[in-house]
Amino acid sequence: MKYLQRYWLAVLALLSIVSCTSDQDTNGDLLHNIWYDFNTKQLQKIEAHLKDDTSGVIETESYSYNYDGFKLVSYTDQDGNLTVFEYNTDNKIAKMTGDGEVSVWEYSGGNVSKITTTLQDMGTISSTYTYTGGKLSKIEFVHDYTLSFPVKSYIATVYDYAGANVSKSIISSGIYNASGTLVMSPEVQTISYTYDNKKSPYLLLPKEYILLLSGLGPQGGAYLSGNNFVKVSISDGTSTEDMEFSHDYDKDGYPLKSTAGDQYIKYTY
Repeated sequence: MKYLQRYWLAVLALLSIVSCTSDQDTNGDLLHNIWYDFNTKQLQKIEAHLKDDTSGVIETESYSYNYDGFKLVSYTDQDGNLTVFEYNTDNKIAKMTGDGEVSVWEYSGGNVSKITTTLQDMGTISSTYTYTGGKLSKIEFVHDYTLSFPVKSYIATVYDYAGANVSKSIISSGIYNASGTLVMSPEVQTISYTYDNKKSPYLLLPKEYILLLSGLGPQGGAYLSGNNFVKVSISDGTSTEDMEFSHDYDKDGYPLKSTAGDQYIKYTY
């Protein structure tokens, strides 16, 4: 479990924490751009105590974000590894370089259209983004791993919204066979989200970076929501599992700690 972001999306997809403000209408829709605090408040550090999905042991990871003014330029993990961001002429993230990992952004019409992440000695993750009405509506992921036994997989996630929040993620997947043909699984997973009405720590980070996190795992699009999870329901069509979350907030309405059972994430501003 080296990179917390990928671990969140694979195991903690349900602890992705995203939020909103009191300036909303009766349906919870924001009355202004949800990135309103981007230049007035900074997310300085995230510390997570999460359970490894194979060993069952609680592990601790942290990320400290480094800024030039209000521009995110890098982050440092608990082992001192530095990840650096490069920006294009439109002042949007163009490249991210870290410990054994490089991500490159592509844009179309001002929107992120594709992000390709290369993992040293492991392979690549290519994420392609589709938008409807200015909102992210679909991400398609191709994971092409070049390990001792090469595997190429496909995941498509379609997003439904309720106001400023992702209300539902519908996930389908498949595997490329030896001839390169994509064979889809008949199983479709649906994740439904219930939210609070507070502010998100993740919306303080560049949107392009949040889209990267969204593209590393099928549930990650909910990072773009306007509010924090309080309940997540996961269904495979035959059974449903519910998970509940609680949050402690600062005076500005941002989470200081988000908890699910014996796992939690702390935020410093």
